Amino acid sequence: MNKQIFVIIFSIGLIEIIQYSKIFILIKKNFKYFNKIFKIFNSINISDHWKEKVILRYSADMLLSSLKILLIIFFIAIFFILLHFLNNEFKTFVFSLIGSMEITFIALIYYYIRKKLID
Repeated sequence: MNKQIFVIIFSIGLIEIIQYSKIFILIKKNFKYFNKIFKIFNSINISDHWKEKVILRYSADMLLSSLKILLIIFFIAIFFILLHFLNNEFKTFVFSLIGSMEITFIALIYYYIRKKLID
């Protein structure tokens, strides 16, 4: 029963971190920058001087967005490690098939309940 409490805490925490940080928006933004950079590389109509300026700007934006994504993943990992230190069986259970399914199920239920109550 102790493992289930940590699984519930982890599932709810994971959904809240994802919702608060808007990680999926950051990932989409990174793909948009990548596509823009790719189009600029392949464009014949844009001068090399302009390509340098635009690619430098897009690269800086993409780097900043990537660092934000990395920071969010770091927070999730820290949260996981904290729960692991509180319960040594947590890591083994999370990486098992039943544990992964349980986390997914609890996270989906929590997400839909949260969506109904907030929206």
